[in-house]
Amino acid sequence: MAKFANADGRGQGLIAIDATITTALPVASGADSIVIGGDATASGQSAIAIGNKTSLGVTNSTAISTMAIGANTIADHTYAIAIGSGDASNNGASSQSYGAIVIGAAATANNGYATQQGGVAIGFSSHGNGISAVAVGAYATAPGTHSIAVGGNSSGNGQETVVIGYSANSYYDNVVVIGNVASTSISKSIAIGYQASASRSGQIAFATGYNTASEDAQAWIQLLRATTTDATVTELLAGGVASAYLTLADNHVYYMDVHIIGRRTDVVGDTAIFTLTFGVSRGTGVASVVLLGTPVITTIQRTDATWAVSVNADTTNGRVAIKVNGAAAKTVRWMANARVTEVA
Repeated sequence: MAKFANADGRGQGLIAIDATITTALPVASGADSIVIGGDATASGQSAIAIGNKTSLGVTNSTAISTMAIGANTIADHTYAIAIGSGDASNNGASSQSYGAIVIGAAATANNGYATQQGGVAIGFSSHGNGISAVAVGAYATAPGTHSIAVGGNSSGNGQETVVIGYSANSYYDNVVVIGNVASTSISKSIAIGYQASASRSGQIAFATGYNTASEDAQAWIQLLRATTTDATVTELLAGGVASAYLTLADNHVYYMDVHIIGRRTDVVGDTAIFTLTFGVSRGTGVASVVLLGTPVITTIQRTDATWAVSVNADTTNGRVAIKVNGAAAKTVRWMANARVTEVA
């Protein structure tokens, strides 16, 4: 063990180096590279490797300006950074792509890594696998392109996905999840709050916890759209997506307050504004759906008296159907914002 004295020669030094060589000697084969540690390797230009068995530019010998710090760490692409030790049989931090940044110790085979360009992984066994993906927190994973997962055990598996919170997760594209144990189970949805869950396209769900199961005590906003070109009664669909109906769950009761706007787009001028409030419940099975009380439809404004709004219980498909109708030879774009409260 070698020890260095202070600069003024007094007292014991602050740096100690174990000079016992138990592994292969370090190798600095890259131009302007620096290597410290037994069996450490730096084959890329301007690479820095610190720690036993650290490696830089291993699979990409042309990698430049890489940095690996910690035993058994790997940084094998240009501008890659890996910081975090592993044990003798498993890699520590492993930064495997251009510009990837990985920080976190990993003593298991599931070490922290970033395998696509621009990935960031910070935390024990975190995985920032997607292009420009970010994973922060122990066991956080972000394999989707441009996905973000922040929080222990969080998972942002879809493309363009943002997930924040402990055990928050989504496997779908274009979603936002914020809250511990919150989740979405469909694309283009948002869940906010503890144990919040969004299961419909275009839905924004809010919760502060559930009673016994997901979605049994929460409020949500549902965006509905449709386009009419004649007087045919047309159902508003979630996110305007074909077959994305406003489905209901067994043994749930709902109160819905819906704001509906219609605007003619082929000729400027015609508009309509309605509100619709109603209750609906579903027992067991699709045939059990029933409206509660009498729906209240209020016409705020309309330039064409034939434009209308309606609602009915669909006992064939187990859902509630909110419908609009325009007029012949008129292209009308409809948009609705349904504010929903549900309980089971």
